[in-house]
Amino acid sequence: MGLTSPARFDGAAFHAAVDAERQRRGVSWRQVSAESGVSPGTLARAKHGGRMETDSGLCVARWLGRSLESFSHTNRHLAAVDMSVGGRLVGVLRLDTRALHSAVDDKRRSRSESWSGLADELGVGRSQLTRLSAGGRIEVRLLLTILEWLGRDAESFTRIAD
Repeated sequence: MGLTSPARFDGAAFHAAVDAERQRRGVSWRQVSAESGVSPGTLARAKHGGRMETDSGLCVARWLGRSLESFSHTNRHLAAVDMSVGGRLVGVLRLDTRALHSAVDDKRRSRSESWSGLADELGVGRSQLTRLSAGGRIEVRLLLTILEWLGRDAESFTRIAD
């Protein structure tokens, strides 16, 4: 059975939330960039619905005090996250794509499903799923789709970079 409504990242809502918080704090976009650890270009792309890499999305969501999933049309109930240390944002957040792959593989195997069958169910390419085992970075929309299928949140696959 496929997902009834694949997760969609709401880039416009994400950008609006960042802008509202930026104004509330009285800081510039450069300051948002410096405080979140994300380039100004990445922040601007979100406004126009551009692709966003997951690690950047996680860092900005942390700056907002929200979960990345709270900007998904299907997972808005996962609104708050605190990945600070003593109330301060410390380090850069990274998605552990190998752990994500392991969780996907475990569930896929428990359902006796092929990678191709799972890719079809999720509406993504097979290689997008299998290459998670190599680590690296992925796009926010892919992460949100996988998290919805797993029934998990991004925080369970997130770590502070060394």
